[in-house]
Amino acid sequence: MEELLANTNILRVISYPRIFKPEECEKIISLDGLKLDSPVYIQDNIEDYKQESFPQVTDLTLNNNISWIFERVEKVLLHANKNFFKFGIRGINVLRVNKYDENRSFEWHTDIGNEALSIRKLTIVVFLSKKEDYEGGELKWWDLNDKINQEQGSVALFPPYMLHCVTPITKGVRYTLACWAVGHHFK
Repeated sequence: MEELLANTNILRVISYPRIFKPEECEKIISLDGLKLDSPVYIQDNIEDYKQESFPQVTDLTLNNNISWIFERVEKVLLHANKNFFKFGIRGINVLRVNKYDENRSFEWHTDIGNEALSIRKLTIVVFLSKKEDYEGGELKWWDLNDKINQEQGSVALFPPYMLHCVTPITKGVRYTLACWAVGHHFK
C-alpha cells in the first residue's frame, strides 16, 4: 500500500495583511449598482435563525468591472492553497459583499453543505472596513483561540467546514467581501 499523505493545515486559518489598499476597499464598498438590501439566503429551514439579524448581501457580477478584485483574490487563494491546504481547486464561484450594521451578526455556521454547497473548498473573507468604523463584528472560529488580522484590506482563508461566526455589531457598519474557492466535492 502506498504511503498516505497527511495535511496538518486542514483546520487552520491563514491570514494575509493588507492585500487591498484602503482606497481599493472603499472602491469596492461604493461600486456602482451595489445594492445591499438582500438578506442572506439560508438553505436549511431552521427556525432558530433570525434572518433580520443576518448581514445584507449582494453578489458581484463581472459586468461591474471588477476583474481586478477577482484577480487579486485568486492570487492570494492560489498561494495559500499551494503552501498550506493543497485542495483540488478549480476557481472562485462568487464574490459577495456583506454589510453588517448595528445588531447584525452571523451565528455559528459552516459554509459547506449538500448539492451546490458541496463544491466549496475554501472560504475567503476580505475585511473592507476600517476597524475604527465599527465595534463588535469579530470573525471567530469554534475551538480556535488564535486572533487573526481583521484590519482593512486583510484577507482570511479557511476550510468551509470550520465552524465560525461573526459577533454582533454594537456600533457602526462593517463591510466584508466573501467568496468561495470551488472544486470537486471532498472525497
